[in-house]
Amino acid sequence: MWKAGNTPTEIIIATRACLSTIHQVRRKYQVEGKKSIAVHARGHKIGDGRHLSPEQEALIQKQIIDKHPEQLRLNFALWTRGAVG
Repeated sequence: MWKAGNTPTEIIIATRACLSTIHQVRRKYQVEGKKSIAVHARGHKIGDGRHLSPEQEALIQKQIIDKHPEQLRLNFALWTRGAVG
């Protein structure tokens, strides 16, 4: 956008980024080129932090679908997030 002749104010309005971020990205682009502003995946990878194997997860899902907690001799009546945890 900067190379296209847009002013910092126009860039702020279009991207909703603050002025310091716009200048930071521009400097990084001038030093490292186009690769510095490429879109990268963010956040955790799918499956990160899991404690159960896929087989264990499938078994628990089947039990939740097919059974009531009382049938499994658990001390609660409904499947809640806490109960499943």
